[in-house]
Amino acid sequence: MLTISTRSMTPDERAVVERWIAAANQSSPIRWILFWVLGVPALAVGVAIIARLVRIALTTVFEPTRIPDVATLGWDMYLGAGLVVLWAILFILARRARRPRAGSMYRQALTTALEQDTVETLDCTVADAVVIEGDGARQPALFALDVGDGKLLVLQGLDVLELVMAGRFPNSAFTLVRLPDRDEIIAVEARGEYLKPSRTRKPLAQDECFPGACAVLDGTLAELDALLKPAATAAAPLR
Repeated sequence: MLTISTRSMTPDERAVVERWIAAANQSSPIRWILFWVLGVPALAVGVAIIARLVRIALTTVFEPTRIPDVATLGWDMYLGAGLVVLWAILFILARRARRPRAGSMYRQALTTALEQDTVETLDCTVADAVVIEGDGARQPALFALDVGDGKLLVLQGLDVLELVMAGRFPNSAFTLVRLPDRDEIIAVEARGEYLKPSRTRKPLAQDECFPGACAVLDGTLAELDALLKPAATAAAPLR
């Protein structure tokens, strides 16, 4: 049996979503490392070269009798200007790395979910389970769970990895908390007994579709292979 209901977030659930948002905004330190390792020395050398050129120019103006060696002045000018430009580019990149990625659709979706302060609770009683192996690259492992009433709940193995490692998943009864109409699972609580999968099938083939990390399909485990075909998956209602 599968019962889906909605409720307000608990403080712990809000904290999980806030961590996801913070992770989506987290900038890579590589740009700042490049700035300090390359940008600062480039600025120092560039300013020194430009200062030398300015001093030579002033000397030429105020002491015309002292004629500087102009053989390398052109190259010095290009080198000094280039190093200053390099510093400016690295500085801009480092500054951009600190800005929140406000345009990120993922971050916006999480922020909206946090503002709505609502989660979906899926109370599941499982009659049978099938493991869909992952291929290690394109597709993670999946669990297809028979929750009765002609419905299957498909979960991504990574989302229940802790329970799997503890030998408690698949489980005959569990409660799952997720963001409404999204694949982001906040928590899974096993309430029943370990349920041994009836079979393990091969990874998804090229002509089969990934149904989602947390999807409800109309059908049975006997029809699983057919449900994973593109036409069937497109027609099946996903939540």
